[in-house]
Amino acid sequence: MTMEQLIMNQTQVIQALGQAVAAMHQAQQQPPPPPPPQPRDRRADFLKGHPPVFTHSADPMDAEDWLRAIERELDVAQCTNQEKVLYGPHQLRGAAQQWWESYRLAHNNPNTITWQEFTERFRAHHVPAGVMSLKKEEFLALTQGAMSVSEYRDKFLQLSRYCPEEVDTDPKKQYRFLKGLVDPLRYQLRNHTFPNCQHLIDRAIVTENTRREMEEKKRKKKAQHSSNNTRPKYSGSTYYQNHPTQSTGQQGNGQVQHSNNQAQHHQTPISTPVKAGTPVRSKKQLLQMWWNRSLVPAVPAKKYTATKHKRRLHHSGFGQRRGTRRDK
Repeated sequence: MTMEQLIMNQTQVIQALGQAVAAMHQAQQQPPPPPPPQPRDRRADFLKGHPPVFTHSADPMDAEDWLRAIERELDVAQCTNQEKVLYGPHQLRGAAQQWWESYRLAHNNPNTITWQEFTERFRAHHVPAGVMSLKKEEFLALTQGAMSVSEYRDKFLQLSRYCPEEVDTDPKKQYRFLKGLVDPLRYQLRNHTFPNCQHLIDRAIVTENTRREMEEKKRKKKAQHSSNNTRPKYSGSTYYQNHPTQSTGQQGNGQVQHSNNQAQHHQTPISTPVKAGTPVRSKKQLLQMWWNRSLVPAVPAKKYTATKHKRRLHHSGFGQRRGTRRDK
């Protein structure tokens, strides 16, 4: 081997060693690969959302609300179908839990139960079709009646969930809500166009409050007018009716006097209008006055009547014509 070949071999060896050293140095500078990801605890993630529990309820929509809330939390935790069947029914309590355990025991292979099967059986047991039909009829017949607009709105929203096909669009929802209002509000609002049902509800509440204020003002004004008409008017006649005067009479040399208490005891209600300042006397007082006047000497009634009759004949000339005829 010549000297040139030896030098070339040494150069190649040196280059190989340099590359190896560079590779080792580069490998030391790179960070180690990350560890494999740990498996997620989906049950812990599911419980972090505080999923509700369900026991039993007479309202079928409570069961439907629980099922929807559980499905929402299971989706957030990214649970698989099998994990949903394990974690979801775990939130059942009381009668609902007993129903689920009985269903699993009666199942041929409970490990094959899917989430869809659970939801179908749960709705069939806790959300019966008969109750849903009754609630639907109640919604279709719902009217405001004696409720306020706010109370009617809450009832409307509660029952509309049993009949989603009637409120699936905003025009349908406005039609149903407006149809159930009382006549004065419905007549006042039906000629207006509203962008959405919420605007219609707000306008109905404002209109109801305005009408209530107007009715309250009318009621106060009517009550004030009625009190003015029934207020007693103080006049002379009222005073004498409440305070009858004492009447005195003379019989020969004696005097007859009646007290106020005796006059008030025999006083009778007066139906004819009395002029102001005219005293009102009882029957006994009037009888006493008549008796006193009868004792005064007066012209006999027959003589007075005959004299008055002759005077009338004399002035009329009838007696002269009659006497002329007799002379003939």
